[in-house]
Amino acid sequence: MIQNPIKTHTRKTHQMLRIPITRSLTHSLIHPIPPQFLRRSLPQLPHQKTFTTTPHPQKKSPAKSPKAHPYGENVQDKKTHGSPFDYAAHFESLETQCSAHIDKLKTDITKLRAVGRNDPSVLESIQVVLNKSTGASASLRDIAHVLPKGRSLVVNVYEAANVKHVIAAIQKANLNVQPMPDPKNAQSINVPLPPPTKETRMNAANMVGKAGEKTMALLRLARQDSHKLIKGLKKERPDDIRKADKQLEVVMKKVNAEAKKVIDDAKKGALEN
Repeated sequence: MIQNPIKTHTRKTHQMLRIPITRSLTHSLIHPIPPQFLRRSLPQLPHQKTFTTTPHPQKKSPAKSPKAHPYGENVQDKKTHGSPFDYAAHFESLETQCSAHIDKLKTDITKLRAVGRNDPSVLESIQVVLNKSTGASASLRDIAHVLPKGRSLVVNVYEAANVKHVIAAIQKANLNVQPMPDPKNAQSINVPLPPPTKETRMNAANMVGKAGEKTMALLRLARQDSHKLIKGLKKERPDDIRKADKQLEVVMKKVNAEAKKVIDDAKKGALEN
């Protein structure tokens, strides 16, 4: 049988082509093709940091510092810094505070003893209502001048319109005095002062005693605060704390004696004058 040469050639060609393809597939299964030959490789990117959202931090409120002690440095500050307590500065501050209490006592006694005497300060501190509808007021020393004259006080008012207001204010001041307009000067007021009696002297002495008791109570409170502060010094040496306690008693004995002398002298003066 005569074969067609064209078909024979075609068949052989297909067989020849099939063998490489089969071998290529078999080779690719056994030995995978490197990825750089399959697709274009991309450049290696540097590692990028990932970001996360966190809540905004709230501002912390500053811690309140312990309240400073009125008679020395703060105990907590000393504990924090570990520095030794300044006993000298503490007692100096304590004496300063006690002296301020005694000075105020002297000022109060001077005002109390001025009652019943021809002292201008008795009237100068009175508040005068200038307008009842608006409530406007002024101190008497700002709208008038007070002068002593024998057993009386003379009030010279700067403006004639305020004379009636000054008279009304003096009458309401509960000083047991009766102001009278000066017949010769429309802007002057005479304020006769009653002579001191035994009752008024006793009353003045009692008022001095009450002012003195108030001051002595303040001094006792100062001592208690100082004693508490010293006992709170846990890091100080026990010997130093004992010495400080003794020094506290010395300081308070001194200021108490000074205050007592002021009170006794004022009482004596109130009863004699």
